[in-house]
Amino acid sequence: MIRTAAVGALLAVSLVVGVEASGASATHGRHGSPPGVGATLAAWKAAYGLSRGCDDNACFGPAWHHPGAGLRYQYGEVSYNKGRIGSYEEAFPPHTPVDVAERDILATLPGAVGGPITVVPGSASDDGCGQLNVASATVGKELGTYDPTGQVGIEFEYLPANGNTLYSASNVQLALVLATSDTPGSC
Repeated sequence: MIRTAAVGALLAVSLVVGVEASGASATHGRHGSPPGVGATLAAWKAAYGLSRGCDDNACFGPAWHHPGAGLRYQYGEVSYNKGRIGSYEEAFPPHTPVDVAERDILATLPGAVGGPITVVPGSASDDGCGQLNVASATVGKELGTYDPTGQVGIEFEYLPANGNTLYSASNVQLALVLATSDTPGSC
């Protein structure tokens, strides 16, 4: 919360450019890709910087106040198994188009190709999201027995004030990235 408007604007710009800005210097042996699902915890720490104020190894990158969601980190709720990242949330500034969010995430998944996004409608009492399942042989190799197929599920959401997540192609604020396929129709 100790952020000036200039720092907030700079953060918004850096998040929208996202992976392109950090990818060149933070690849860590993944053939030009910045670290994502399947990468090592050490690569994440080197590329994004471990954040303070959250559980050990659970958030990376800068923090800022997010309208409707409070304090958010660029990468939060990071989970790992055997030193490899298995899932995380990536926060985006309000009104980030889904194609920008998708491109940033796919850049962290070597060889993965996006496809059509399945929209799960939400309501005042039910969560909604846009779902995308992809596969990456590199991620499968990195995760080994944790997920040998390299399946990655991605959910795109925004966070209205009522606390339920919804989907808007022009307003992605949060993406959940999981080392498993998303269950169709369930956010």
